[in-house]
Amino acid sequence: MLPPIQANSILVSNSAGDAREEKTFQEVSQTLSFTAWDSRKTRTMRERSRYIVHLDDFITDMNGVNDETVAVQAWLDQAGTVGRAMAGRGVVLASDTLYVPAGVVVQGSGRKDYWKDGSGWSVSNPLGTVFRTTGSGTARRWTDVDGADLANDTPLFVARGNNVVFEDLTVYTDGANAWSMGILIPCVKQCALNRVSGFGFTDGTLYIDATWSNRNTVLKALHPSIDPDTGMNEFSADDCWFEGGGSAGFGLKIQGTTRAWNTLPQETWMWAAGGTSDIRISKTRLGSNAPNGGCYSHDAQLAGETAFGRGITMDGVGFRASGGSKYAIRLDRSDGHHFISPYAEGKSGVPWEIAITSRTQTAPQGILFEGERMISGNVTVDGVVVSSTSRRFWKDTRCLSYIRQRGELSLPNFGGGRAATFEDIPYISSFESNGTIFFKHDDGSAQINIARLNTSLFRPEADGAMTLGDAARNWGAVFSKRYQSGTVTVSDDSAVSIPTPKSGGIMAIVHCGGVEDGAFPNIFHSGLACYDTGSSVTCGKWAGGTNFATATGDVTGTTGVDGQTTIGVRAGNVRVENRSGATSVYRYTLLS
Repeated sequence: MLPPIQANSILVSNSAGDAREEKTFQEVSQTLSFTAWDSRKTRTMRERSRYIVHLDDFITDMNGVNDETVAVQAWLDQAGTVGRAMAGRGVVLASDTLYVPAGVVVQGSGRKDYWKDGSGWSVSNPLGTVFRTTGSGTARRWTDVDGADLANDTPLFVARGNNVVFEDLTVYTDGANAWSMGILIPCVKQCALNRVSGFGFTDGTLYIDATWSNRNTVLKALHPSIDPDTGMNEFSADDCWFEGGGSAGFGLKIQGTTRAWNTLPQETWMWAAGGTSDIRISKTRLGSNAPNGGCYSHDAQLAGETAFGRGITMDGVGFRASGGSKYAIRLDRSDGHHFISPYAEGKSGVPWEIAITSRTQTAPQGILFEGERMISGNVTVDGVVVSSTSRRFWKDTRCLSYIRQRGELSLPNFGGGRAATFEDIPYISSFESNGTIFFKHDDGSAQINIARLNTSLFRPEADGAMTLGDAARNWGAVFSKRYQSGTVTVSDDSAVSIPTPKSGGIMAIVHCGGVEDGAFPNIFHSGLACYDTGSSVTCGKWAGGTNFATATGDVTGTTGVDGQTTIGVRAGNVRVENRSGATSVYRYTLLS
């Protein structure tokens, strides 16, 4: 009978094949081999896994008790030579910032089950891979927001270069020694977070920094191991959960400089030369329990008075309260945000803010909300409440436009854009069979139908509710198939043409003096005339003053009697001749 097999061991055949012997898993992995499909080359399991560095080879136990900072950094550095750092389930403590080399994938074994564990930790049987802070960390200066940035930031992880990826893990801090940043992305490109959670950090749990760049010599001198790129571009986060903490923490914070745009010439502008474009957040929950913090914050000045960080897309993101935090969304020097099917809800009736400032841009891209999901809270501009969203974004919000799922487009302050080509010109279209477009007003709590337009009709929704023009602002000319009115100015001894809507009709014309509203109408030069600008091309006086006359043909400027106004005709046009002695303004109406 064979003796009991020891733990972590198995029985295998010996080299001669005539007996069995006990081997540990580690010993087996160094000898067990297989044949590669393509090259037919035989490799051991150890050789096969040489592109993966396991945390188990660097620390004894992921028990959440020991400070493993040195060992974890060695693990990450070794992964920098092969590409992937793997970690199993457990809790790992770190007392200082951990640096992830460029091109490394940090792969955990699942996230902490926050719903089951809450803020507690099941160290004996943890669900997922958790990196947790211990102690107060080492505070350093990591940003260049206004030039007076203090050495007070404590990020847990920092991406040292491009192409850093985090997957299936949780970062956590809490208590009086809570750190400021969970994962810091300092102007490096092509980085991503997939199925990552983070909780409790006092500035930004996910902090995307646009003050770094390859031209910022101040920050590069402070942290020579960081290899930043031209701008904070090309970042994605998918299926994540980030909660801010402390007094002013945000789940996600994208921060650039707040310096005046003309501090340096544009060609030497060092702060995020590439802006914040191509940042994509999807299927992610953002939150905070910080009283002066919130879910999401963006503020990034670029080189130009109104050049702000843009190119942010958030698809299916939930902005959820974990406590009495202040902001669902906070935008300042911001442009080009696209929120697709957002969801924002405060906790216990606490109103959240969708906060913008007078700097937040309406063009060239502006702030766009698309989809009809629940939004509760207030819209504020420079801290002043201008609208209760009531699950909408309307009223005096300057830059917030909104596309609802059933096709309605809200443009409270639609200013178009910088239309360089036809394709850039904004337009509205309808998918209804008769092409009907409805015009509505929304005061933030209710919608009011105003008018409708389709292929054959433009009318108000309420009978007699609308006026075309008013006393202060008139239409210069109105044209239709049967009706036309307008104003013409005619120099003395000159004539002008007015196209007619149909060949036959009646013209009413009023002489206004030298300016349109400058004098009481001159009844002697005003009148009514019948005309035919078609087959017969003739005109006749119906009524009018003593200095009002008609001609049966064309008038050229000196055709009629000097001192009179004469109406003539030519094919398709009524002609107005002024021989009153001075430049004159005429108002007219044509009825066909």
